[in-house]
Amino acid sequence: MPNFVKELAKYPFTAITGVNTLFNGLLNTPGFESIDFSTLKMSLGGGMAVQRPVAEKWQQVTGTRLLEGYGLTECAPLVTISPYNATAYDGSIGLPAPSTDVKIVREDGTDADLGESGEMRVKGERGDGSEWLIAIEKPVTTERAVQKVVSIGTNAIATSGDYRNYYEEDGKRYSHLIDPNTGSPITHDLVSVTVVNPSSMIADGLATAFNVMGWQRAIDLAEQEQLAVFLIRRTADGFEEYATPEFDKLVEVNN
Repeated sequence: MPNFVKELAKYPFTAITGVNTLFNGLLNTPGFESIDFSTLKMSLGGGMAVQRPVAEKWQQVTGTRLLEGYGLTECAPLVTISPYNATAYDGSIGLPAPSTDVKIVREDGTDADLGESGEMRVKGERGDGSEWLIAIEKPVTTERAVQKVVSIGTNAIATSGDYRNYYEEDGKRYSHLIDPNTGSPITHDLVSVTVVNPSSMIADGLATAFNVMGWQRAIDLAEQEQLAVFLIRRTADGFEEYATPEFDKLVEVNN
């Protein structure tokens, strides 16, 4: 951190972005308060919540408000952001980003009142007006690779798999998913389930349930209930995919 402070002192800078931990570390590094901040126009925190003591001290030391950007892996890098003309930290996550709609709903799907808690629902487009593209990850442990790139309109999407959270002992892998019929980790070859649904909560729950059920049972139930589901299972030669008719209807595949 001291070396970073030395570098900042060398060059006039107009903007700085980072996580709360970085800003807190800078504020507590000797020499930071002596930097010339006269050219600094914007400070933006993201990746985690900006803490009030850090935001208030940052404004006191630098003379600029520490804005906060709030994003969700499930929808967009930036969902809301503090207004640029705000005069002080207020503890909120700000206003929706351009081309983004946000609302809070109750469990029954109706709009929550101002100040009432509930589920956040987000929809929107990229800055150029096109739909967001979402990657379905290839279920491998050695790298981060893409199996499919999809767009889902105004729906939600969730994926459940056993290729990130697992335990190995004596060469055997134990999944973090437990089969309720046996009380033991699942052992079948279904490794990834993606569900598209208007509700992110339902998509998430169904993805896990189908993953526990296994390949054929998941296919049978998904088709019976006309659900949009994409499955990947491990084979001797690699992987096999299956998409339900509803998935093909709702989802546009871009690769």
